[in-house]
Amino acid sequence: MRDDFSNTNTKWKIWSKTGESAVSIIDGNLTMILQKPITDIITTNYITHPDVYIEVDAFKDFGSNDNLIGVVCRYQNDQNYYAFVLSSDGYYGIVKKKLGKTELLDSQKMKFSEIINQGKEINHLSAICNDNSLKFFINGYEMMSVVDNDFINGQNGLLIGSFADPEDLVVSFDNFLLIKP
Repeated sequence: MRDDFSNTNTKWKIWSKTGESAVSIIDGNLTMILQKPITDIITTNYITHPDVYIEVDAFKDFGSNDNLIGVVCRYQNDQNYYAFVLSSDGYYGIVKKKLGKTELLDSQKMKFSEIINQGKEINHLSAICNDNSLKFFINGYEMMSVVDNDFINGQNGLLIGSFADPEDLVVSFDNFLLIKP
């Protein structure tokens, strides 16, 4: 699946909850808006496959640099999935959310890297979910590789998240690619 979001007739889950969050196609991008602190939102593309390679360009339009921006694989529901995330202030990690409990895989806290373009700059995210192997690439560099056996299948998608900062977060995605690894 390729999507440059130039067509508003999309296969992505689009919604708007007044005062909370929204997902829409705006100016050739899939744009996600989050207006609640300490919250993550995910949109999926309805494609279910166990093994995937995902890539996308992402950039923050507005909001705090203390955020989460990422891709999701093996999404079961809002309580169970893997996410490959970075923040606009230079941190990254692979997250597993299982039964509503979030944990970073392979580290106690997100790691900092100069590879990540900070602020409103574009970052190219790539993730591989293949068997029990999870790999995360940012701007062409492999950042992290872990093994986990909890989820073997599910939908794929995009994620943004906020922390304690009450400022609205607006993130745009472009040039989405989903293929078998």
